[in-house]
Amino acid sequence: FSRYHIRFYCNGNQGGIGCAGCKQDYYTSDCSKFCKSYDNFTCDANGDHICKPNYYNTSCNVHCVPTSKYTCSNNGSRECLGRWTGILCDTCSTGWYGANCS
Repeated sequence: FSRYHIRFYCNGNQGGIGCAGCKQDYYTSDCSKFCKSYDNFTCDANGDHICKPNYYNTSCNVHCVPTSKYTCSNNGSRECLGRWTGILCDTCSTGWYGANCS
């Protein structure tokens, strides 16, 4: 009684049983898209970045944490709320004064 083992050597980034899938961290039908989860994003089934909370931009490399003075846009820039203005949303709008712009 003898045993034969068939071994598949997959091309490129293909992997899995019979080379029917992609190696870990590779996506798309031809396994050409690389995406490895990182501190600021995970990867979806297509290998696209899904930003973790408070990270923005297509690369998830812009960090913005909303406060009572501003929210964060889809690209991570600050959008001042109410009586606040300025790049950092730390200046009172015209006609408002004091620490709380009241």
